[in-house]
Amino acid sequence: MRAARVSAVEKGLHVDWVMEERLPARLFAGGVSAEIQAALTAAVGKLCASAKNSYLPVQVGLPDPAVSALVFELDTLPKERQAQLDLVRWRLAKSLHMNENKIECAAQPLGSEDDKQLLFGLATDKAWLQCVKQALKEAGVVAAIIDMDACHRFNRFYSLLTAEKQDGALVYIDPDAWSLTIWDSQGRLRFIRSRWREDAPSQALVAECQEIATEVERAIRAYGRPGAARAVAHVFITGSENDAARLTAILDERMHGQPRMLAQAEGFLDESSSLLANASMIGPALTAAIAR
Repeated sequence: MRAARVSAVEKGLHVDWVMEERLPARLFAGGVSAEIQAALTAAVGKLCASAKNSYLPVQVGLPDPAVSALVFELDTLPKERQAQLDLVRWRLAKSLHMNENKIECAAQPLGSEDDKQLLFGLATDKAWLQCVKQALKEAGVVAAIIDMDACHRFNRFYSLLTAEKQDGALVYIDPDAWSLTIWDSQGRLRFIRSRWREDAPSQALVAECQEIATEVERAIRAYGRPGAARAVAHVFITGSENDAARLTAILDERMHGQPRMLAQAEGFLDESSSLLANASMIGPALTAAIAR
């Protein structure tokens, strides 16, 4: 678990500090235990000590594979907020083969396209989300935002990603997980897919990146399906430097789209360079810290 404190100064963004705490088990895997609840509370207390009982905004990023995201194309969008949430909960529970009472959902209308109303829905395990909220509460920390890393990341690079007002894709990869985010020409999120990564020997990393590239390529091509007036024009890649470089080379060879690598430290002042030496490992923390 990692945290970063970022300050907005006259010349730009400055990283004040970054810290990391090890947990005894992966979060969002299996059931919540008293041991992991205690460990998470202790970790939050250490990482967010300066924010305890203060007005410093704390923004939390949940790992992408812990959250499911879908954009629903509807003939009619329910007007009431609760009705939108109920619809998202029902549709996602059905898609995930989960009990509706065991997931926590969020919904955001995205406007319309081709006479369809677009509704963006998120769902995560209710027990694990409660575990995170309880850890924050016991540590005396109030979270301004709790969102999936992919949404924080999209907001983090939003101006750059949507500058040309074309459909695009962002691939993120780190030692724990990888994800693919696709947006449309209006800058609306349309697709998010993510997977956990397992520890693998170095000789297996190339094969794993090949598999990730295959899934990314398939999803990007499906997004631009025949009959749909859309196609991904730009592909960006960010994350752990070595893996991101490897994945960029593979996708460049396959798609001939010249994927562009984004440094996770992009946009921060040079004075932060010493703290950003391991930016490939703290990218989600930095991203959440400057979420809009």
